[in-house]
Amino acid sequence: MRKLHHSGDRCKAQEDKSTRRIAIRNSYKADQCNSHNDDYTNQGSAIVGCRKYRNPGMGELVINGGFENQSNPFFGWIINSGVDQIDPGAGDTPHQGLNAARLGFQNPYALIYQDISHILPGLNYQLNFFMSTVKDWGNAPVHVRLQFLDHCRNVLGSPALDILIPQNSLHESYTAFINATKVPAPQQTHFARVLFEINTGADADQSINLDDVSLISLRGSAHI
Repeated sequence: MRKLHHSGDRCKAQEDKSTRRIAIRNSYKADQCNSHNDDYTNQGSAIVGCRKYRNPGMGELVINGGFENQSNPFFGWIINSGVDQIDPGAGDTPHQGLNAARLGFQNPYALIYQDISHILPGLNYQLNFFMSTVKDWGNAPVHVRLQFLDHCRNVLGSPALDILIPQNSLHESYTAFINATKVPAPQQTHFARVLFEINTGADADQSINLDDVSLISLRGSAHI
């Protein structure tokens, strides 16, 4: 009986060591995933880093794509100081609703992005958004990218979409942009980053308005 009791203790000790090893390994992974760039302001993103699970991404995947959150118009987004909201008192209008983002007016260089969860490998995705400018044919060039990310939000390969909106191509009325990926998300994909970037130089009149950003999966495109 004493020998059997000793064997049980030894098994329990091995289980304890194994549990400690798993905890240390998970802590190390979390530390790796939490080393992000702090140059930009995280506006309350609901994304959880280093997921070990994913739910099927169905319907609208962007959080607060119309910038209509009343307590924080940029909830879900990461922005720099070149991003603010439109000023209806100065004649700015949203595409729909009450609000839209304004890029390059407060400061010349504006960057806004969102890391979107529930992205599934093997699917193609469609990115939609609407843009306008202060005056017809008066915008600075705008760069738009859709990038797939792994579980620690490292970029996987080249952008799935890399869109250049040329200088002096937008109007005061909103233009719709609809773009689908041609290559499905890689097997390591956990997130998608939707990013908008502009540099207006010293001319705030070259700023642009952004509204109704949307990302949906094209469910019939699975290549898993």
